[in-house]
Amino acid sequence: WIAGGAIGLLIIALVAVKLFFPVEKIKALAVEKAQTALDRPVTIGQADLSIWGGLGVRLADLSIGNPQGFAGEPFLKTKSTDVKVAFWPLLSGTIRISRLVIESPSISMHKLADGSSNYTFASVDSAIPEEAADMPAEAKPAAAAIAFDGIDIRDGTVRFVDDSTARELNA
Repeated sequence: WIAGGAIGLLIIALVAVKLFFPVEKIKALAVEKAQTALDRPVTIGQADLSIWGGLGVRLADLSIGNPQGFAGEPFLKTKSTDVKVAFWPLLSGTIRISRLVIESPSISMHKLADGSSNYTFASVDSAIPEEAADMPAEAKPAAAAIAFDGIDIRDGTVRFVDDSTARELNA
């Protein structure tokens, strides 16, 4: 009886999560927030809530484009990205990423002859916690960094093209 009751509660919880957190709204919100934060085009092929291994969102075919002035492959493409969040902080409105799993990322880094690159992001000031606002400029990117309890990257490739030296590296 206890095992049956636990399975029943799990099924009810899964149905409740699917009803109260519509996937398309989560996908639209994720795209909007990412595009605003990165100042780049972001697309997500499919999004789904995941509860296996913790509460989270699984994103299929995630793509982060290049800034203006860069052509070619997007900066980042992934086959699948699974983001798990800590449950208790979520209840107070805080999002803390507990685990990030990225499958088959393809990163395309490009440095133009003028020195500009597609792997340099605009100001990080908006991502800095209030208590770090008075830090020296060179320390601000570290304060804006996102911390993960666990990160797993599987089967990825990186391509680096430097137009100023006419070099290309693939890994």
